[in-house]
Order: sequence, then C-alpha cells, then structure tokens
Amino acid sequence: MIQSAEKYESDIVWGFHTFFNEKVSVVHPEIENPFFKNELITDKEEFLKQIMFDNIKSYTWSKLYKIDLFNGIKFPDGRVYEDLSTTYKFVAASEVISVVAPPHSIYYYRVNPKGIVQTQTFKRSADIYMANKEKYEFSVNNKLDYSHIIYSSMADSALSCIHCRARGNELPKGILDEVCGLIRSVSIKDIKNLSIKFKRKVLLAFAHTNSSFYLFTVRIAYKIIKK
Repeated sequence: MIQSAEKYESDIVWGFHTFFNEKVSVVHPEIENPFFKNELITDKEEFLKQIMFDNIKSYTWSKLYKIDLFNGIKFPDGRVYEDLSTTYKFVAASEVISVVAPPHSIYYYRVNPKGIVQTQTFKRSADIYMANKEKYEFSVNNKLDYSHIIYSSMADSALSCIHCRARGNELPKGILDEVCGLIRSVSIKDIKNLSIKFKRKVLLAFAHTNSSFYLFTVRIAYKIIKK
C-alpha cells in the first residue's frame, strides 16, 4: 500500500479484504468490480456514486489515507457504522485514488454472528438513519443528480427505526419524532411509485407511528400493494 501511495502520490489507497470464520474464508466479491481492474480509479464521479449507492462498500479498514483528508472530516463519536458517514467524504475530497490490485487481501475480517453489525438494535437502526440523512444532505448540497435515490435510502432506514420500535425497542425521542415525521410526509401518490417491499414497510410504519392510521392502512393496503 505504501508503494502504491508513493508511486501515484495517492490521497487514498484502496485495498481488499477477506471475510472468515471457523468454517470458511471468502474474499469479498467487490474484488470483481470493474473499477478495481486497474491500479488507478479514473472515473471518480462514478466511483463516488457507487459508494453513495452502497454498491461499493464504505468500510474504513483495508485502506490507506493521506492525513490531510482528515482536515474537516471527522468520524462521528459513539456511532455504529461510523464509516457510512465518512468514506464518501474522503473519496469526494480526493484527487488520486489508487488500488492494490487483486488477488491481494490487505485485511482479514473475522465474522462474529453476535457482533454489533449482526445484531438489530435501536442504536444500530438510529445510527444508520443518521448516516443516510447526512449522505442525503451531502448529495443535495453538492447538487448530485441522484439525490432522490439517496433520499429513498434515508426513508428506508427511517422505516427500519419504526420497525425496531414496534419490536419493543425504544428509540431516542429526537430520532423517533424525526422519522415519524418523515414517514407521515410520504403521500399515497409517492407510495404507489415504490417497490412492493417498500410499500409494505411504509404501510406498517403508518400503523406504528400513529394508531389513527391503522384502519386506514388496513382499508388501502391491498389496493396499494397490488398496484
């Protein structure tokens, strides 16, 4: 990685990783992405877009960063998935991104089925929502033409917060009020343009955010889901 950084004067050196446990060891499928066939990322705008869409993962590890990138970009304190709030910002601020080409794995990640990322909690849901909210605001502020897609990710993570509450977990009140407001702002017209899976989640969220919506959602659920 240091050789790559010195060769290209890179702002970021992008490496690969292997997931493993007691039974299996698997190189992350991202290694097959066409972006990583060469030693340099040549289309940074499209690369950023793929990270924003989560098609390229935001894992902080397996990378080398120029220290100047941390001027003005900080990891949020106390959050799960803090890299969701930062990696796209590092990429946007970079001029040169080099790649340590396959088949090398820079990082070996042991999968823990009981770890934080495998466990659904109110904090995990709320932190993912906040990361997607910040990503959406970034896309709007930078006039990215796909901000509406990022909004969908934010809305989806808001729904996950509502479902987490429905399972008996308490959300911080500020987050709960915010996501309830977001869900209530979704119009019936908007719902009809969403995927079936997302329609069902919206309808459940309506029912859980305000009991007065319950009979309404029961009446229209079949029609909307069938559209």
